[in-house]
Amino acid sequence: MSQRWPIKAKADASILRQALQFPTSKRTAKNRIFKVALTECLSSYDEEHIQNTGLPTQKLNNVYSKWGVGGFGMVFTGNIFVDPKHMEYRGNSVIHPTLNTEERKDAFKKSTEVMKKDGALAIAQLNHAGRLTPINFNEHPFAPSGIKHTPLIKPSVKNAVVLLSGGLRTVYGMADVISNNIADGVGLGKPSMAEPDVAKKLLSNQYQSVVYNHLEDDYQLYVKSCMKQLNEAAATPLEETDGDLTYGITDFSDKEIAEEFKLGSKFPMHLSLNRPKI
Repeated sequence: MSQRWPIKAKADASILRQALQFPTSKRTAKNRIFKVALTECLSSYDEEHIQNTGLPTQKLNNVYSKWGVGGFGMVFTGNIFVDPKHMEYRGNSVIHPTLNTEERKDAFKKSTEVMKKDGALAIAQLNHAGRLTPINFNEHPFAPSGIKHTPLIKPSVKNAVVLLSGGLRTVYGMADVISNNIADGVGLGKPSMAEPDVAKKLLSNQYQSVVYNHLEDDYQLYVKSCMKQLNEAAATPLEETDGDLTYGITDFSDKEIAEEFKLGSKFPMHLSLNRPKI
C-alpha cells in the first residue's frame, strides 16, 4: 500500500463534497476539489507541418479520461495555445483560425467528452506562456500582458469565486480553507499524477491525505518523477485499467523506488506500483 502524507488531525470531507455554483455562468461544479492546469505536452507536434501540430492525442485522452472519472468537480486542461508560432513547448495543444479544421474540432470534442464523463466541468486554459517559455524553444515568445491585472480586477468583481492550489495535501487543510472562507475550492496538481482518482478517494473519506512522494524536497527530481507518472498514466487507456486508475504508475512513496530514480540508474520495471500489462 502506498505511503500517504502524515496527518495531525482527521477531518470530515463533507464540506469538500458541497457543490459550487459560479455566479456569472450559473454553471455548477459537483464538489470543491479541482484538477489544476498542468503542462502535459501530450498533443501532436510536427515541426514541418503546422496543421498537424497541437491536436489532442489518444495518450492525452487516456489521462483526461482518468481525471474525468477521478472524482474532481472541475478538470482544467493544460496549456492550449492561441498562436501556433508561440507555443510553450512541443506537445502543447493549439487552436487558431488558420488551423480550424474538422479534424481539430473532433479531437478537442473527444477530449472534452472524456473529461466530462462523470459530471466534472471541463475548463480550457487558453494562453500565451510568455516568460515561462524555454528560451531554447522560443527566444521571443508572446506574453499575455506586461501589466499585472490582478490588483485591478479583484476589487471590481462581485461575488468572485476563489480557487486555491499549491501545498494542500490533507483533507484537514482543504476543509479548513473552505470552512474559514479563505477559498471556495481547492486544487490538486502533482498528486493527481500519482493518483488520477485522488479526489474520489479523499471525498469518500477513504483516505485523509494524498500519496507521499519521497522526491518532493528536490524540486527538479519531483517534477521529473511527476512527469514520469503522467506519461505512465497516458500509456494505458481507462478501459484497460480494470478499475485501478493507478495501474502502471510508479509509486514514489516507496523509498527504494525513489532512491533508484534519484540515482539515475536503469529503472527496474518490477518496482512500479503495478506491473505493466504484457
